[in-house]
Parts: sequence; C-alpha cells; structure tokens
Amino acid sequence: MKILVLLVSLSSILFSEQIEFNKCLFTSQTYKKQHVRLLQGISRPTLEKNIISKNGKFRIHFDTSKISGNLPSLVDTSGERIINTQNNFIDSLNEILTFVAEKELTLFGFNFPPADGNLGGGTELDVYIIDLGNRTFGYTEWDEQTPIDNSKINKRYSTYIVIDNDYGKGFRTKGLIALKATIAHEFFHTIQIGNYGLWNEYLHYYEMSAEAMETTIYSSSVDYLFDLKDYFQNHNAISLMGSDNRFYGYERALWNIYLQAKFGFNITKLIWSEIYNQSPTYAQEKILKSNYSTSTGKEFISFTTENYKVNKTSQSNYYTNVSLFPILLIDEKINLSGTEIISFGSKNFTSRYIQIRSGTDTSFVIIVCLKENEMLLNYSNVFQATIKVFPSTIGTFKLSDNSSYDISFDKRNDWFHTSSTSNIFVSSSSSPFPNPVNPDRNSLMIPTVNLNSVNINAKLIILSSDFNPIYSGEEEIINYLGNTYVVWKCIDKNGKKVGSGVYYYFILEDEKKNIGKFVVLK
Repeated sequence: MKILVLLVSLSSILFSEQIEFNKCLFTSQTYKKQHVRLLQGISRPTLEKNIISKNGKFRIHFDTSKISGNLPSLVDTSGERIINTQNNFIDSLNEILTFVAEKELTLFGFNFPPADGNLGGGTELDVYIIDLGNRTFGYTEWDEQTPIDNSKINKRYSTYIVIDNDYGKGFRTKGLIALKATIAHEFFHTIQIGNYGLWNEYLHYYEMSAEAMETTIYSSSVDYLFDLKDYFQNHNAISLMGSDNRFYGYERALWNIYLQAKFGFNITKLIWSEIYNQSPTYAQEKILKSNYSTSTGKEFISFTTENYKVNKTSQSNYYTNVSLFPILLIDEKINLSGTEIISFGSKNFTSRYIQIRSGTDTSFVIIVCLKENEMLLNYSNVFQATIKVFPSTIGTFKLSDNSSYDISFDKRNDWFHTSSTSNIFVSSSSSPFPNPVNPDRNSLMIPTVNLNSVNINAKLIILSSDFNPIYSGEEEIINYLGNTYVVWKCIDKNGKKVGSGVYYYFILEDEKKNIGKFVVLK
C-alpha cells in the first residue's frame, strides 16, 4: 500500500529524519524508502460502525466504544476532549465532507474520485476515524498493486482517507478547523490520485496544491502559515518546482495560492487536467503559456517580488492574512562604507534578497536564478553570481543618490535581478537593459516589442546622438522569460567597444520596426 499522511510538528523550522518533523508521508521516494518499515502492514482499519454521508458520496467508519481508543470527540480551545461529543464529531464531519466535496467539485469542476469496488462496504469513498496520536492529521492511502489504469506512467488509483479522532492536545491547529483543513487537503489528494494519476518524482507538487486547497475552501484555515515559515527562511535553497528530501512541498503552498489569486480558480483545474497527460512542471508551463500568455519563470519573478513586498509593507495584491505571515529571510545585509563584493551560488528557481544601507538610504536587490530552458533539470546544480556594491553611482545599476551596483553571472540569460528604493521596483522586461550599459562589463539586451518573434533574426541598427550610423547587423532573436530580445555587444562597425554617450536603436523585422534610445556609460 502507498499512503499519504498529513503530519504536524510543534516546530516548523527545525528538521530531522524523524517522521514527526514531516507533515506528510506522501513525499519523495527517498523518504518512503527511509521509512518503508513504517508503511508495512498498513491496511484499512476495522471499526465498529459505518454510516453513509448526507450527500451519499462518503462512507464514514468509526468506533462507538472507548475500548479501542478511537472514539471520536470534540475538543475545547485548550485541546481537551469534551465527553459525550462523539455524535457531534460525526455530525460535524458529515457536514464538512458534504461542503468540501461540493466546493472542490463545483468551484474547480473536478470529478468525484473513482470508487474502490466495495472494499469498504460500498462504492462510496471511505473515511476512517482513528486515534493517530497528537501529530498526525490524516492520510490518504492507495494500493499500488491494483491501479485503475496500467497504460500510463502516472497510474491512477482508488483511495481512502484516514483522519484523527479529535485534533486535540499536541496539534498546532486544533478542533474543527483542523478537521476542516484535513478534509479539504485529503479529499483533494483523492482527486489528484484517482483522476489524474501519480507522478512519483513530483509528490511535492501534490502537496503544494493540497495544502493550498485548505485555505481556498476555508479562508479561516491558516495552518499553511506554519509551513510557509520554512519557505520564507529557506527561499535561497528550496527550488520552486524541485524535489528536496528536507522539504516536502507544504512550505510552497503559497505559490498555488498566488496563481489562483492572480488567474482565478480555473488555473488549478487546467493544470491538473494537463497533469493527466504530462508531469506537473511541464503541465504548469504549458497552461501558463497557452492560456495566460506568461510562463513559470515570469510568474516566479512576480511571486518573489510580491513576497518581498508583503514582508516590507504587510500589503499584498494576492494574499490574505498577510499580517500573520512569517518573516522573510534577508540573505545579506550590507552597511555600505566601501566597495562590497558578494559571490554566491544558487539553485534553479530560487531567490535571494540583499539589503544595502548607505547613509540614510536603504535599498534592496532581488536576484532570481532562472534556467527556464532547463526547468526540469539542474535542481541540485549550483550556478554562480557576483554582486559588487559601490558607495557611489559608478555602478551600472543605481540604487540611490550615493550607491549603485554591478552584477555578473555565469550565464546572463539564466538570471533576473531588480532593485527597490522606497518600495518602487525597476524591471528590465520592457526596455533595454542594463541601461545605462557599461560596454566593458555587459552586452545590451534590446526588447523586440511588437515584432514577429517566430523569426530567427532581426536587423539591428545603432545610431549616435547626432544620428550617425555606429553599427548595423543581423542579430539572433533570443527568448528570455517569455519575452524576445536581440543582444548588442556594444561594438561599432569595426568591432571596437563604443564610447560613453546617448545612442538610438532601430530593430527591423519584415515591415515592422522598434525604436528607442539608451545610454552607454564607461
């Protein structure tokens, strides 16, 4: 049997190999192998009674006596069990199951997960209530020996759910709100596995989506914030779409919350429908590009910037409960007195935040590593970057009246950076960058706005401020974060580096043209 277990830790920042520090056993294959002994012998619980839910879709299994220790109970605010409330617990669960199923099926357009062939006494989706201790919320289980569809890599399975019998002492979220979050989370797992199949290398994506579903269905549920602390404190190490044996996906639920807030609930249905055909990372990229004219890379930049904004202003265009958000790790804090050089390595789809204080000015530089063309690869590889901060304006990128910076990468097109002063961000996606450009350090990337990006090349003409021709040539059109550019190496028609000054560019493609100006500053 394969199981998905929802666990809780009293600490959301420390990690160990022990099971209590992981929210769910539905994680990486490495984790499953480490804990394979714990998975052996797990089977459907045998309980004293079962009833059909009010909507006829679930079969609820529970004990009615205290002998087994599984008797359900409501709890008070401190987590103490309230005597003789087992029927109240069952009634509440009945209402919650009906509500969650209606919301996840109608709000997103999902189908009810497939039946298990009467294994629990009927064709309904079985929900078992037992004592899972004081750290385990629940789990979803499936039998990998009996898939519904053997023809695909991502085989589909029928499932059942096991939940705790009280959510009392020891749980970080207690009582009925914990029960609501658990059902929203686990029922979505049954939809994922039963309708769209299981991609074993992407189990973290299943958890990202399921944890986001908790607060989507119940806005009062903020249990995900316990896990968000892990991401906000490790954003420079956790790759957005990568698997990591230390982090299992719950901490990245905010990504799915962000996508839904920006594009609507339908994006979740579209992505999961495509996951039936291809793995989650490819599916997500396809839907973002084909349905929303964007990409994972572009949205990750926006996501990373939004997280900084929330941390600094406690305001957000996409998130609720931001006053409860954990603190975002600032990777480097520089009190600028002389030139500072910072070299670092980053994994694909990770971010860094650097705070720079110069006199009374405080600025931030946000750096994102994005090897978009290798989104599914190199999650463990480290790519190098160096930032040099100056206590003057001699650097390519201005921070304030008395500070600036230069930045270099192992490969320019695999990175994005932006800076902020007084919460105003300057992005480089719709204008030439860097601008001003230092020809001894950088090439100039010029956007091919409104041009036909299916062409391979475009003609680039550079003119001086008095409109004398400086350079003319056919340049390759490249794609960077969903936008197209030509790259000029800051050389004249003789191959020599150009001098400081104002220049104009013309990009010609078929009968279209793009015109603008920029500054060269040595």
